[in-house]
Amino acid sequence: MSLITFFCICLFIILVITGLTKKSDFFSPARIFALVWIFSIGLADLKLSRLQHDWSFYSWVILLIALLSFLLGTYISYVNNINKKLLSLNEVRSFLKIGDSEKKRLFNAILLLFIIYCICLFSEIYIEGFVPLFTKRPDMARNEFGLFGIHLFVNSQLVIMYFCIAFVLLTKSTKSKKIIIWSAFLFTMLSYFTLLERFNYFVWIIITFLMIYYSSKLIKPYKLIIGGLVFFVTLYTAIQGIRLSRYVSSYIYLISKMKYSIKYAAFTEPYMYISMNLENFTRAVDKLQNHSLGFLTFDWLFALTGMKKTLITYFNVTDRPFLISGFNTFPFMWYYFSDFGVLGVGLLPFVFGLSISEIYYKMRIKPSFLLITLYSFGVAFIVLSFFTNIFTMLNYFVCIVLSVLICSYVFKNND
Repeated sequence: MSLITFFCICLFIILVITGLTKKSDFFSPARIFALVWIFSIGLADLKLSRLQHDWSFYSWVILLIALLSFLLGTYISYVNNINKKLLSLNEVRSFLKIGDSEKKRLFNAILLLFIIYCICLFSEIYIEGFVPLFTKRPDMARNEFGLFGIHLFVNSQLVIMYFCIAFVLLTKSTKSKKIIIWSAFLFTMLSYFTLLERFNYFVWIIITFLMIYYSSKLIKPYKLIIGGLVFFVTLYTAIQGIRLSRYVSSYIYLISKMKYSIKYAAFTEPYMYISMNLENFTRAVDKLQNHSLGFLTFDWLFALTGMKKTLITYFNVTDRPFLISGFNTFPFMWYYFSDFGVLGVGLLPFVFGLSISEIYYKMRIKPSFLLITLYSFGVAFIVLSFFTNIFTMLNYFVCIVLSVLICSYVFKNND
């Protein structure tokens, strides 16, 4: 065990223990960001694969600039709000009241979005002519399925499921309405499952978990954590069981050149899923010579305008260069470094750290469902930051916009 791994383990344990104290909020932005990245760096530093390399001093500096920049943003927000009275977590959970008018608008918003989802999903299936789950090669079919524009509303699945849970937990409704909402929830969850897209479920689990944590007293936090983990593992195993056979698991073990016995091949994908993002980043930082000046950071905007493919071809932009043996994901700061170099990783993570923290403190001072929803997406960005950046993806930009519109419509007299 290296000194870095030992330091990460110690710091991780300290942050977890202090986060479980009575007056602490375990899911405050700085703490959860630090936990995610301490865990990721500590795991990657184990070097359990022969594909991993020793990181250069320069790549360490760039990585730490990005991480410290984000934490500096959270610290400035903390200082800015240090003299303001924050509500306790129990007070935040007691603050939200959903009246009859809000309940009616929320019900109507869910049904409208559900109808749009169904129309778009069945249109895609009709045009594409197949459903990934029911093909001979579901692992390949899932990458080929989807039509631009229509699929953006199919990806609103996580928004529908999010507000369905909010309706069931936070409103006192008639049995018939709850049956309708549960039916919409189950159909959305099961129908989207046939597309074999697990990432949306991960985002949904995170934002729903945070919404319940900050808005409901009905479920104890420890039960929420256990239930969320069980659901996550079950869902991951189910999708993975379809997409990968045990032979493929052995194949991944072999191409990953793991240093441990093949008996533990099942651990290969989760380990490589986390560690190779950092390996790709530190390798690409050393090799990158030209910057793309905003193309990757504003990927969602170019995708929305339909210019993305044209610009990729014209400027010969590669968003994932210098990949190691087919592992093709990067942590959140890669796009900022690829676009703007040291300035990008020094400034943009700071902006996001400051912005997410400001939303957090506003939520703790005067809670609203809109702020809870926005912060939930902020935590999703943080938790998944070790291998992607959801704020650069058009589908999650649309999901955030839809969520804001629904919150503004439903709680227009409150927020």
